[in-house]
Amino acid sequence: MRFDSPVPSTTVTAVLTLILTLAAAPGAVPAAVGQDGIADITFSFDEGWKEPPFLPPGNNDQGAMRVWAWQQFLALNWPAAWPPAPNRRGQPDTRKSLGKADLHYVDAMNQRQILPRVWETWMPKELVFLPQGKQPAPWSAPQPPAKHLGQGGKVHASFRPSETEIGEAVGGDLLDQNCNYLRFHVLINEPMYSTVRSEKWYNAFEQLAKPPSPPGEDFVSFPAGSIEVKAAWKILVSSLDDAPTDPALAGHTANCQGPQFTDDPSRYLTAKATVYREWNSATQTGTDPLEVTVGLVGIHIVTKDPHRPQRLWATFEQVDNVEILPEYAGQGLRPSLFNPDAPAYDPADPSTHNYRPNLRIHYQTDPDNPVPVQVTRELPIPPEVDRLNRAIRARLKGAFPGAPWQYYQLIDIQFPTSPATPRDGKPIPHLLGNAAIETFNQTESSCLGCHSFARPVNKFELSDFSWIMGQANWPQRVLPDKANGRQLFAYMTQAVPFAQPWSQPSFPKGGPFYLTWRSFPDDKWNTYSGFMAGENPHGASTRIYLNDTAHKFARRFRARPLKANDPVEEFPVGSVILKENHRSWLPGNLVEFTAMLKREEGPEWYWLKASPSGKIWREGKADGCIHCHKQENGNRLLSWNYGREPYRHNYPTRGPLFPRPRVRAMPPAASP
Repeated sequence: MRFDSPVPSTTVTAVLTLILTLAAAPGAVPAAVGQDGIADITFSFDEGWKEPPFLPPGNNDQGAMRVWAWQQFLALNWPAAWPPAPNRRGQPDTRKSLGKADLHYVDAMNQRQILPRVWETWMPKELVFLPQGKQPAPWSAPQPPAKHLGQGGKVHASFRPSETEIGEAVGGDLLDQNCNYLRFHVLINEPMYSTVRSEKWYNAFEQLAKPPSPPGEDFVSFPAGSIEVKAAWKILVSSLDDAPTDPALAGHTANCQGPQFTDDPSRYLTAKATVYREWNSATQTGTDPLEVTVGLVGIHIVTKDPHRPQRLWATFEQVDNVEILPEYAGQGLRPSLFNPDAPAYDPADPSTHNYRPNLRIHYQTDPDNPVPVQVTRELPIPPEVDRLNRAIRARLKGAFPGAPWQYYQLIDIQFPTSPATPRDGKPIPHLLGNAAIETFNQTESSCLGCHSFARPVNKFELSDFSWIMGQANWPQRVLPDKANGRQLFAYMTQAVPFAQPWSQPSFPKGGPFYLTWRSFPDDKWNTYSGFMAGENPHGASTRIYLNDTAHKFARRFRARPLKANDPVEEFPVGSVILKENHRSWLPGNLVEFTAMLKREEGPEWYWLKASPSGKIWREGKADGCIHCHKQENGNRLLSWNYGREPYRHNYPTRGPLFPRPRVRAMPPAASP
């Protein structure tokens, strides 16, 4: 959908007009902020878009704004022009409708395929922010035909996987009642994408080259009509006999402790996708593919209005997420994110601990054998929104009885009531959360509240209410395939503006590249996110960093102890693990770097030992390093006891930073 190019008037055909007569309660005052006020509203939807298309109401009438949110939801879910012709990406097929017959198409191989919606053909952020800050393709470029759903976001037609899109933005991983991960994906429309591309904001250095913004202004600014979508998808299980049971696909383990039931695909917007056990972003290849059908369970639609720079935030859910509505009672349906047969949570009864509503998986008593998250709605849908939803669903059912749109509901729309008031514009409602997207943070969830301080690469600046701007990549992040010690040292220590240690809250003006890396993802022991006690020959204290390749691999073993009979696991080529070695616990006592680089397939590593000034003391396949590190487990992770309690030197810890050990006096020698 574009805000600047309406479909020619010859193609505009009204196909749906709904008159909603939702009388206000007796004695109610006329429509105003915070009140229902919906009466005799004409809900119309055109096959094409007139100029200007679907702009929201100009006043603060909540009722009219909620109707507009429904209009936009249906507009963006219109069948897309497919296969896409040049310059038709993100455009509707005005010859089609929202009906069941238009949910599919027949491809060149005479195979029946699911037709993507308009928003599904927008640009996913993985194609916006490419490795090494490369320039993304033009908007009208051919769209890749592959459909992937690896360990990351749902990918349809023009999408590619993102390994970081399983966890929610705030909280953690979400397992449905079949113990399958929910996947999340972010896409942007043409006005927003074209701005990123023309301004070169996909390149981190180009962002930093931009002069600082004046006080009170955003570092980047998107044009009116920019739209960002975040979608949540679940794997639909059609038969328990062929339900996914691979631990890489079904949560943390195949030992699902949930009820496990089949889904009804007719109640979802669906897509065909391929999931993989492992996905390599560099080569765009995966292992152990599995074809699945996924269903949309939640969606955020974020629109920049010409008169509301804080944007409008509408969110929808599939109606079966946390309960079965009374109108569907007796049909044998079950909520997909809530088990009504589970025991009620009782703080005094440990056997019910895993069923505490909206409990993060790693807080369960046995995370390796998880109980599906008991998702509950902590922010009730306002009664006025519920009435609107029921009226629209009834009319959608009558107009398109076989289509899934009748099985979605607006949760609400948040918008600023005073756009001139920085920073959030005094929004209503004050809180807004989607049970499938902000599961673990509902009572504090505010779209505007969170995004009002969204940052680009420069953490001192603001990025126009969009967090994706901070995901721009650095062109210098290149490590040769056969890197030697000097090249490895240069890769780790190259100067990067605004680099910061992840264990420090401040924002230094710059530093070595490795300070932008992360620690081992340790949720269980919480000791690898700061200084640790050193062991011979690594000094009194150490601190460990992993580059992106190594960190993505290490995430798979989060809080999972290694066992003697576990299969061999090897870090992928390009992994770098760096250890700072410090003379003491005091700041400024860095004396040495030791690093491990996986240059080629196999169990061996390329080792580096160097001074902070760059003097190479040892490199290659150093016998001393190998001899020591191979003592650990024989699992080829070469020194890594990941998942086990770290060696604590027999003294207590206080968070991630170990205190200086107490030196005890030796007992006196025995008398001869």
